Amino acid sequence: MKALSERRGMTMRAIADELALSAPTTTKIVDRMVQEALVYRAPDPSDRRKVVLFLSEKGAERLAAQSARVNEQETKAEDAYGNEHAEKLRAMLESFIRRME
Repeated sequence: MKALSERRGMTMRAIADELALSAPTTTKIVDRMVQEALVYRAPDPSDRRKVVLFLSEKGAERLAAQSARVNEQETKAEDAYGNEHAEKLRAMLESFIRRME
């Protein structure tokens, strides 16, 4: 949802590439999100054979709520371990994620 919120529509292929997921896995995730009305599909204006995905209003609300929870957890980590240690942990996690792609 975050990737969709940062762009004006994305193809399934672009989402799969962004998340480093296979096409079938991406399709399953997106299908569930469409069923929950978090995203919606629309024809690609430049190529009617393609479908572009957009974040719905409900999806934007859900994303905002999730982002608030993430920020709250980051604040708790900084309070518990100090800003320097929390930054090191964040950097290590980002490095780990990049290596997994």
